Amino acid sequence: MNQDWNAYAPIIFDFEDAPLEARNAMSSKIKQYYLGDAKFGLSEVENLVHMFSDSSFNLGLVESAKTHSNLSHSPIYLYYYTHESDVAIAQVYFNMFGWFPLALDGLITNAYRWTKNILGIEEKHYGKFALN
Repeated sequence: MNQDWNAYAPIIFDFEDAPLEARNAMSSKIKQYYLGDAKFGLSEVENLVHMFSDSSFNLGLVESAKTHSNLSHSPIYLYYYTHESDVAIAQVYFNMFGWFPLALDGLITNAYRWTKNILGIEEKHYGKFALN
């Protein structure tokens, strides 16, 4: 992704039928908007989640709500669910050590997280991201 973003982005975001110059321009704009000068990697996971959720979910949701609003006389409300669960799979997965078999690593990770909570050490919640 870091080496040939302009080749992958049109396929991922479904604009590969656009002319080459337009594809490259759109690819660059997408990368600049979500990553700036950063490279793809785990340190940018939050920005990558925004990028892929905006393109595959949020855009369709907003467009659907606008269409429904234009064609009906009923009000449309969109809700953004922001509950932070301590048992979310992302919390366990992104905090795993990677040193043990998967099941054991999950147990050790949860025990470690439980200890951090007792000590008042805050951890990053991966299940809640703000919309752009």
